[in-house]
Amino acid sequence: MLLSLALLSTSVYVPTWADNKPHSTNKIEISKENAYYDENLKAYAVSFTINGDNTLNYLTESEVNTLNQLPISEVSTSKLPKLDEDLIVTPMVDYYEWYTFQKTSGPVKYVGARRKVSADFIAPPGGGSVSKNVSFSVSETYSAGVTTSGQKNVIQANAGFSWSVSASTATTYVVNLTAGQSGYLGFSPYYDKVSGTLKTYSNWDGLISSVSASGYSVRRTYDGEADGLYQFIFY
Repeated sequence: MLLSLALLSTSVYVPTWADNKPHSTNKIEISKENAYYDENLKAYAVSFTINGDNTLNYLTESEVNTLNQLPISEVSTSKLPKLDEDLIVTPMVDYYEWYTFQKTSGPVKYVGARRKVSADFIAPPGGGSVSKNVSFSVSETYSAGVTTSGQKNVIQANAGFSWSVSASTATTYVVNLTAGQSGYLGFSPYYDKVSGTLKTYSNWDGLISSVSASGYSVRRTYDGEADGLYQFIFY
């Protein structure tokens, strides 16, 4: 099975897989040697990440499987509002609640669930080059039960590093497909995860609750785009 994939980007400069030397600016070529049959996907895939020095890091099936063994069930998607200095929530007159977060671990690298980020690439009659502009965004996430702005803000404020709320990516992808071939681009975002104890207090009741909670800050590449695992998946 012959597979060939080229990615065009205005912000990257990457070598070819064959000789590991610069081939041309703004172009990445992936040969058939980088494709493998993924038992979980039940399809051929080419998996890679982009390094900080603009080179590609190709992943084997076992390396991808190791990444995918990380748990993802506790993640819920919800956007973090702009951080306020005051972390107190005041739902009614003369009564207010506030939160504290004591970090116990992190930040550690965390791999999110794979998502489809492109429309289908469908080969023209007789095969040939297919081009698509692909753009998407990734937002920070929190464990189940972290729902209010005050809870999210206090986790962010006590994470111990500069929190990334979101990151966007926009790239033109060109795929050389044989007749009858099709596929799409998948992306598994990387996060910086922090975990700890989230406590809720009120001026009436004192300590109301104490629960384990986690926050997931979006990881960015050297040029500020969303960092993660890319997979071009063939149907």
